[in-house]
Amino acid sequence: MRRFLVLGLISFALLIQPLTSAEQSSESTVYRITQNYKIMNQGTSNATDVTVIIHVLENWSGWASQEILAEDLPSGQVLDPEDNRFIRISIDSLGVGESREITVTQTVRVNSSDLQLNPNVVGDSVPPEIGNTSHVDNLWESNTAEITNQAHELTDNQPNFYYKAKQIFEFVKGYVTYVQSSDLFSALQVYQSRTGDCADQSNLFIALCRAAGIPAKFVSCYAYSSEFEPNLGSMGHAFAIVYLPNVGWIPVDLTWNSPNGLFGELGSDHIISAISGGDDMFGWQGNLISPDAARITYRGGSCAVELESSGITREVAVESTIYAGSQIQDSTWRFSVNVRNVGTQSISDVRVELQADNTYFEVPPAEEVGDLGGGTHQMAYFDVRVKQNVENSLVTAVVTYDTSYGTFRAESQISASATLPSPISELPIDLILILLACVVGVVAVAVVLLRR
Repeated sequence: MRRFLVLGLISFALLIQPLTSAEQSSESTVYRITQNYKIMNQGTSNATDVTVIIHVLENWSGWASQEILAEDLPSGQVLDPEDNRFIRISIDSLGVGESREITVTQTVRVNSSDLQLNPNVVGDSVPPEIGNTSHVDNLWESNTAEITNQAHELTDNQPNFYYKAKQIFEFVKGYVTYVQSSDLFSALQVYQSRTGDCADQSNLFIALCRAAGIPAKFVSCYAYSSEFEPNLGSMGHAFAIVYLPNVGWIPVDLTWNSPNGLFGELGSDHIISAISGGDDMFGWQGNLISPDAARITYRGGSCAVELESSGITREVAVESTIYAGSQIQDSTWRFSVNVRNVGTQSISDVRVELQADNTYFEVPPAEEVGDLGGGTHQMAYFDVRVKQNVENSLVTAVVTYDTSYGTFRAESQISASATLPSPISELPIDLILILLACVVGVVAVAVVLLRR
């Protein structure tokens, strides 16, 4: 009997344990990016008509959300061809052994974007002016039998371009093993070796899409991570964009957020730097795989330009994490939200609000956290009333705060499940023991009477 009683009490206790999993997302981040270039004449004669072309960041909207808030560029001609932005710097002459330094500083706000794609609205034909479906020799070999056959096998039975692109996305993720490399491999090389990094896997994805008639381009970016050194060289990343009829261009990142990847969404950790349709991947602009590279032309001498140093800092960045308590008492479940200012700037008027399905939860009013200096954090607590049993319902913490660049927000979510205790489990243990003893006593008396 004691064993059954203990098991029963354990079962009651398990009924009130919430099942949760936490996720984090920062909606907006402001970065300050600095690049220091050095131009040198290493020859034995003077150099004239020296021209340096340097890639710089620009604004993006639609499939990505990026805004240049401030910039300090060297004097020169800004070139803004389709999809990219450069600055051309002219130097009359450089003497033997002479050098010049050039610094580019940009402050950029990047917002998370989730296109919330509806597959049913996507069409199955693309206007010819969109282009970007041709093969590119030694890069995207979409005209080869291996790539073409694989593309048709993946997409011929799919109803529209959304499902075709998604099928290729899932295939490449499962087919290619991630291997970091300093070299760039073409789509066919990746298909045959089944290995490759972010750029290589993007190449295979793009080639398969183009073989299926889906427009696709290559995107070079910086993917910020606090695990990396605070320089651009350690944060180089690549992904693709594809064109879906009736929707437009969407981002597709095969290796970020592994193993799931990103399809139709980007975090604020992706800073867009350059885009290529293939023909200009290694053209006059320089190497778009490494957008911090620069191109130089000159007469006489022997000139070179190199990136001496680069830096990237998060001026404004907030991360929030929501937690759920381990028990529910009197139908009340305590949630806590940790708000961390991981940027260098102080933020003010920090406010935390919980959002949840009111069918299951009754959330209290928002909490005012106040001001947070760079590198500090603060907890906010919420006693949420649970109205009824709930399974896998999202509870969202919305953090709003003021910065020198305006009002920002950050969100985090948790999937909450809970079973409210049955009425008997609310009784004191001593009373439960007494009731059980009474039941045993009644049964014993009944047995004695029946034997008479």
